[in-house]
Amino acid sequence: MLEKGGPALWLLVLAAAGFSAIAGLYGLSGAGLLPRLPALRAALIVIGCGYALWGLRVAQLIALEMRYPGSVAPRFFVIRGAPLLLGLLYLLGASAVPAVPVRPARAVAAGRG
Repeated sequence: MLEKGGPALWLLVLAAAGFSAIAGLYGLSGAGLLPRLPALRAALIVIGCGYALWGLRVAQLIALEMRYPGSVAPRFFVIRGAPLLLGLLYLLGASAVPAVPVRPARAVAAGRG
């Protein structure tokens, strides 16, 4: 079904495009180019972990290349290494985002928060 360009392929492509668009918006928000989005630090950490885990597949290629030299085209190292780098950059950016100050409980209870 995926080979023939059926609906499952289009749904997969739309989901990937939607995730990338949301990740881009949160990345721009973390960089200060857009207003602060809700749960910015948490979203950057989740996005960064997702990309980093996806990029860890490059370890499979390294193991395959070490066992069978010349079996993996160099472009696949770039294709699988790019998400790893992107994830690490998101995680680095998440560490630089200032935390939102939490209002003291007494101020909230008194209606001053």
